[in-house]
Amino acid sequence: MCDPTAMRSSPQHVLKGKTTPQATKQISGFDACRRQIEVTLLLMAICYSVMVSLNIPIAPNAELCPENEVSCERPDLVAYKITSFIVMSYMGTMGVRNWYFSKEVHDASKGTPEDRLFGYLKAANNQNVANLSYQIWDLCVSVYIPEHREPVFLVHHFLAGMTAFCSLEFQMVPYYSVFYAGCSEFSSIFLVWADLKDFIPVKEGSPLDTFIFACGALFSITFFCFRIIGWIGYSFPLWKDVIHVTKTGSAAKHRPGKERFLYFFLTLDVMLGVLQLYWFREIVQMTMGALG
Repeated sequence: MCDPTAMRSSPQHVLKGKTTPQATKQISGFDACRRQIEVTLLLMAICYSVMVSLNIPIAPNAELCPENEVSCERPDLVAYKITSFIVMSYMGTMGVRNWYFSKEVHDASKGTPEDRLFGYLKAANNQNVANLSYQIWDLCVSVYIPEHREPVFLVHHFLAGMTAFCSLEFQMVPYYSVFYAGCSEFSSIFLVWADLKDFIPVKEGSPLDTFIFACGALFSITFFCFRIIGWIGYSFPLWKDVIHVTKTGSAAKHRPGKERFLYFFLTLDVMLGVLQLYWFREIVQMTMGALG
């Protein structure tokens, strides 16, 4: 994947017989990773297009069919689910693997606030590339799928995409990006299948019904662990680190002229955190309703 630090240069200049290092030039992380983002978007577009063209004969629930049609096919929804499952599996498992088992991420957790906010982490770049690409793809595709045009989902895609873009572009908050752009997506792997009853008829008590129930339970558990407990829990050290580097002037030294974006990250952290609480409230209400 991309490595923006490899594109930073500090050549030696000769001045009166002495060598003096030129100031390191801060390059655009997005530009450095542009090729990877383009390739990722292309792969998702190909996957979605292939699934749509295959038009797998799956009859959806009647309410998903156009008006006055008793039965129909919705290859767009089938393609969306398959593509999303592949990407979510990649993002979620990569995030969990790096967060809990990567030595470089573990070292960053034990480092200074500057290490966590400005240090280079390949794992964070990989995570942000994947997340930004998915949010762009999802936002574009959702516009053409009526069931996915709900404002709250579109807002979420936009905010999550902005978070990944800014982290990548300004090479900020890499340590926290591994969690927020990776681990937080782990629950979505199960969500893809947990709401399958909203898409196709499922016979009660069938193996598929049991599978959907299991996915729903795993989704609720992982959502609570990562998107509620984890999200809130890691927000405290994030805020503490940002306050430290801004008060000490360290932010201005590491990212001159860009330190204001740290407050932008904190704003996004709160806004996306509120969305997690909103969705968790809906999950609890749906669970209580299902239990009777």
